[in-house]
Amino acid sequence: MKKFLALLLAAVMTLALVACGGKDNGDANNDGKTTEKVAMITDYGDITDQSFNQTTYEACKEYCEAGGLEFKYFKPVGDNTADRVAMIESAIDEGFNIIVMPGYAFGGAIVEAAPKYKDVKFVALDVSKGDYLEAGVGAAGETYDYEPDNWDLAKYADLSNVYTMIYQEELCGYMAGYATVKMGYTKLGYAGGMAVPAVIRYGYGFVQGANAAAKELGATVEMKYIYTNTFSPDASITAAMDTWYADGTQVVFACGGGIYVSIAEAAKKANAKIVGVDVEIMEKVGKKLGKKVVFENVAFDSIVDAVSAGKLTNVGAAGISITAARKEKVDFSNEYYEAKLYVIYPAAEAATYESNTTDSVTGVYWDSLKGKKIAVQNGTTADLFLGDELGEGGTLDGSNAAKVGFDALATAVEDVTKGTDSNVLIIDELPAKKLIEGKSNLKCAPLYYKGGEGEKDSPATDKYAICVTKGQTELLKAINEVLAELGKEGIEALVQKHLGV
Repeated sequence: MKKFLALLLAAVMTLALVACGGKDNGDANNDGKTTEKVAMITDYGDITDQSFNQTTYEACKEYCEAGGLEFKYFKPVGDNTADRVAMIESAIDEGFNIIVMPGYAFGGAIVEAAPKYKDVKFVALDVSKGDYLEAGVGAAGETYDYEPDNWDLAKYADLSNVYTMIYQEELCGYMAGYATVKMGYTKLGYAGGMAVPAVIRYGYGFVQGANAAAKELGATVEMKYIYTNTFSPDASITAAMDTWYADGTQVVFACGGGIYVSIAEAAKKANAKIVGVDVEIMEKVGKKLGKKVVFENVAFDSIVDAVSAGKLTNVGAAGISITAARKEKVDFSNEYYEAKLYVIYPAAEAATYESNTTDSVTGVYWDSLKGKKIAVQNGTTADLFLGDELGEGGTLDGSNAAKVGFDALATAVEDVTKGTDSNVLIIDELPAKKLIEGKSNLKCAPLYYKGGEGEKDSPATDKYAICVTKGQTELLKAINEVLAELGKEGIEALVQKHLGV
């Protein structure tokens, strides 16, 4: 899911301007409208960390450049709430009225600053209710028991001008662990940076996914698990991974921008195999051109820039979505895969939602969701997608449909099953299919837009392509030829092979 993060954050910024309450603090333009000025406060590390800070910075920068808005980032002097608050206040003193903060560590700073600056909109990424409560309850002189459901957050913090987005890191980890074991690997390792909530969730999800796949296959899986206590590259991490690989470890899930560099170094020395859909496609391209393909592990957020520069690599193959901003930097191949949004619904109500589409498949039209309560996982692509459709001019605008957000997918699925607060759940295809496995009372189907008169229906999708350095016409031609030779069925076969679906 990380590959969607830059676009996701840009979309969040758009949503935040609507979702947050309060009066704007910006300067008025000639039309009497308020000018939005966006500031980002960095968390651990800086804007080159190949992780949350860098992704947030690049997304904010791209959003502001596209909208003609002023943007600036601020880096706290120290790693504590007081220094984070000081940077927030510095940004506000300079006239910035939208403050973006990535990471759970901002919980205390937001609880302190948001009520003081009601004219400012705060966007919190991956800050949970528990993070806010830990600060708010403590400030009230009470003892927090780390059970968020036992507390009323509104009693301890006024966050009416705060938009919070929660990532479901455990789901990403789960899919990685599940796919790895399905691909035949049984000696695995997880190396997280610091044992902070997000990193812990990635790791727990990875273990759970590996366990699920092992149970299905009747396999025995060995798992090594550590935290490196840093997010920075370190020779000691490479040394530890040297030992793991020498001991037979086949795959390591590295969670942390900087530590990945150290782990990749060890993997390269051990001649660890790189596998995947895009790898097989590029191997076929190399064969067509009569050239050896050399693979470089690059953080997803850096791929387009690396390909644009053309020094480290000339090809970016990682399920990359085509955007106008990216097309200015690189050339794209023909689209080769579509990731679809799916709807999960009670099997007993299938007749309410299912329709035969012009694609000759069973799908769910947006029209069938009118008047329904639609569950989404908070902060996901589906959440933002649905928000657009419910908004002015969207497909469900004025239809009495409502969005119900859940932090955990398991909770959302349970709610749909019982029909307590929601009727259906919208989520990406792969997790949708996994979530209903073994549940005869639930079904899922792709989400569709109904075509107009004489037009075909169209699924709600995100399309992927391969990018190349501008001017690499021979290379781009070879990639497109391979994609054409594989065709839809060939690509789908690779996906099934590597993702275990």
